[in-house]
Amino acid sequence: MKAAKTPWKDNGLRHSFISYRLANIQNAAQVALEAGNSPAMVFKHYREIVRPAAALTWFAIAPEQPANIVKLPKLKAA
Repeated sequence: MKAAKTPWKDNGLRHSFISYRLANIQNAAQVALEAGNSPAMVFKHYREIVRPAAALTWFAIAPEQPANIVKLPKLKAA
């Protein structure tokens, strides 16, 4: 980040995950469990920061699939 001269916020990805995850699943208790935080803290600091549509876009970000990677079919649940 220093070489690219790009500012970086400490725990920025953690804060983003919590904000977007809460908008995505609308369950502060679940997000708190995943983030290692309390539901009250998640609700207080991350509620209503991100809209659900933006969360879907954020979680859809992924690197391109290399051409030499073959996806295996998903197994059906028993």
